[in-house]
Amino acid sequence: MGITVEEYLKDRQACTVCGGTEHEEHCVTTMLSRPDNCLIYNAVNHSGQTKLVQDMQALQQLRATPGAANTVLQYYMRSEPLVHKIKLQHGDNSVFWNNLYNQHMLGILSAVRGGHSQQAHDLIFAMLDELEVSNP
Repeated sequence: MGITVEEYLKDRQACTVCGGTEHEEHCVTTMLSRPDNCLIYNAVNHSGQTKLVQDMQALQQLRATPGAANTVLQYYMRSEPLVHKIKLQHGDNSVFWNNLYNQHMLGILSAVRGGHSQQAHDLIFAMLDELEVSNP
């Protein structure tokens, strides 16, 4: 079954570059997907779609692909303010999150299922780009 991202990262400390600085909370070694910082978390959990264990594991593994640390950090730094804006307007409304899931997550999940990590990263950033324009 695997473990959750939270279980994997629970005892990790911020890296030596981020530790003790204002960047510590954004250090990729301690970053967790939560309802207040992750579009993917919200789309998966509030869309009404069935969560498949293998999809969650594939998304977790995407974080560990070569060179992903900077990509993951950029994702969270861009995702968190978007989640805040969206939650103020839509909350956990399943219609909104289901639309986001259908529009973006289906392609992202298809890419990770197929082992196409770069394509998945590109699709995630395309989602961020679109949402930043539509939720300034």
